[in-house]
Amino acid sequence: MPLDFLVDQMDALPATRALAEGLPPPGGRLAVGGLLGSSPALLLATLARRLAQRVFVVITSTPTEAERWLADLRTLAGGVVALYPQREALGAEEPHVEIAGERVETCCCQDRSACS
Repeated sequence: MPLDFLVDQMDALPATRALAEGLPPPGGRLAVGGLLGSSPALLLATLARRLAQRVFVVITSTPTEAERWLADLRTLAGGVVALYPQREALGAEEPHVEIAGERVETCCCQDRSACS
């Protein structure tokens, strides 16, 4: 990983270990709050490294926020991060071909080795 030192430091914290051991089973969800700046992305990169067999999903309220998460996670975790873009069509309109392609590519990226 590009910033292994930071991930190592976060992983060494007792609270991070406790969180990793207390995660809900696959398919469950957990909201974490109280972290500032890029520290939520650092925590997620740490958990993803510790639990490499798990898939983690971040849901944001805006495309801009999603892009920020993507940039932070790519810096911290490298190429195992993908963005599932929102559908930019209204109602019955067909989404743009490039957006549809990105969504398919993200779904195909699930085995992580296909991620770029």
